[in-house]
Amino acid sequence: MTITAKLFIFGLAWAALAGWATAQAQTPAPASGDPAAAIHVANGGKRPIVALYTSAPGRGDWSDDMLGKGTLKPGKSLTLKFKDKPAACKADFSALMDNGDTTTRPGVDLCAAAPSVDF
Repeated sequence: MTITAKLFIFGLAWAALAGWATAQAQTPAPASGDPAAAIHVANGGKRPIVALYTSAPGRGDWSDDMLGKGTLKPGKSLTLKFKDKPAACKADFSALMDNGDTTTRPGVDLCAAAPSVDF
């Protein structure tokens, strides 16, 4: 690999890192003890997620579908806004797959700097 090619690749990597850092700096973190108004959801599984629900920890009285008419395909992620801002820092999340299986993630921290849930 020539020095020019190495410098080009280094420049691309640096630009990507700078773009990521700028995006992170522009996303305000919730104050300590203040639940976020949105959550990043990632589908690391092999099945599409067709519905996503939330509940207070251990309650099991699930919200309306947060995806609406959308689907979250495997390998994809998105940020979803809560219809009503959560009152507490912890929540359970449940994903319904296209084959009818469900996966639950209990006690997700909504007061984290960048709240996220992975399925």
